[in-house]
Amino acid sequence: MKMTLHDQHLPLNTGFLLRLLIVSAIALSFAYPLNSFGSNVCKTDSSPANPLATTKSGLGGTGIELTQSGIGGTGIDGSGIGGTGIEISDYGDSDEKTIIEGSMIGGTGIIGVITGFASICVNDIEIHYNKHTPVTMDGLAFSISKLETGQMVVIRAENSNDKTKAQLIAIYHAVVGPVGHIDPTSREIRVLNQTIQLQAHHRLEQLSEKWVRVSGSRLASGKIIATHIQPIQPMKHSIINGRITQINPGEIIIEGTRVQFSPESWPHGLSKGMEISVDGTWDGTSIHAQTVHVEPTRQILGDVQQIVMEGYVQAFTDHSLELNNQSLHLSPSAQITGTDEKKLELNRRVQISGQLTPEHKIIVDKLELKPSPVIQDINDISIGNGIREHGPVLKYENHQHNRIDTFD
Repeated sequence: MKMTLHDQHLPLNTGFLLRLLIVSAIALSFAYPLNSFGSNVCKTDSSPANPLATTKSGLGGTGIELTQSGIGGTGIDGSGIGGTGIEISDYGDSDEKTIIEGSMIGGTGIIGVITGFASICVNDIEIHYNKHTPVTMDGLAFSISKLETGQMVVIRAENSNDKTKAQLIAIYHAVVGPVGHIDPTSREIRVLNQTIQLQAHHRLEQLSEKWVRVSGSRLASGKIIATHIQPIQPMKHSIINGRITQINPGEIIIEGTRVQFSPESWPHGLSKGMEISVDGTWDGTSIHAQTVHVEPTRQILGDVQQIVMEGYVQAFTDHSLELNNQSLHLSPSAQITGTDEKKLELNRRVQISGQLTPEHKIIVDKLELKPSPVIQDINDISIGNGIREHGPVLKYENHQHNRIDTFD
């Protein structure tokens, strides 16, 4: 009598089934890696409110209600960015370490805009934290309950149990000081002689004759694209963070703003193009420096091994680019994704990931061209074959763009 396979009743081979389940689980783990979960959640689950906040001051301190959408306080509508619903206390005090600037070895440095909460999302990365995570603002201790969407942050983090956990969250501002001029037509303001481009949701009437803290990213010209504006009470000192564009006897110029030093306070080792943060008194034309932080972003990052950063392209060549006041080196095998043409342009918003070498060089392994439009800045100046031109659109594979330290 013939028997089909369905007619046979074979003894159950539990060892074979166990091996089959293990192989299947491994295959699924490669198909759906755990570390991609946080990225997907940050793109799909919106939660703009800080769960530790004690007051509802509006989105990014602008008065915009928390129910309104927008990415990073920019007003750009997106698919929703937020946390996972995982409680902040999900990793406990036993995992916490006391971190001071420059003391961390290994881990990941993340530079970008806070775009949502539960955990916090920066550059589409879900970063876990709790109420004991150290937070600083412009170098001073700060309350974690006052983190808001739109703030620019530098985060030192470590990866543990398939989670990215913040070891230090540092908020830094491009400028802090009095609003000196408002142009309602262009929606630009000037603070400490810095030009700041506001977004559609920022309320100009709230800023007249006020002091403000401004978070944002700089364009190639030095103009700041604001992601967070916070009106504040007048302070004793103003703050500016940017690149040194000129060095004169007794003073430096940071993106067009003069900074005066007394002979005994002149910092050593300064050079053009270096990132610097200065706080001091503003007399209406220049800052009289009181405290100077040289290369503050590098100091915050310490000796991390991996870097993830998002911002606007400030300058580039075939082998390097500048982003968020940082000089980056493109790996010969760097992947460029995001568009079919793979073009780098001034003021194109990009996200990079790479490595920080022991010599403190950032080597870019992957560069993603973000879908947001290139911002046309009337102050843009490019160099092609040594000749200054306006309105650059440069093909990455065929053209070279040289850095400009000062702009006419």
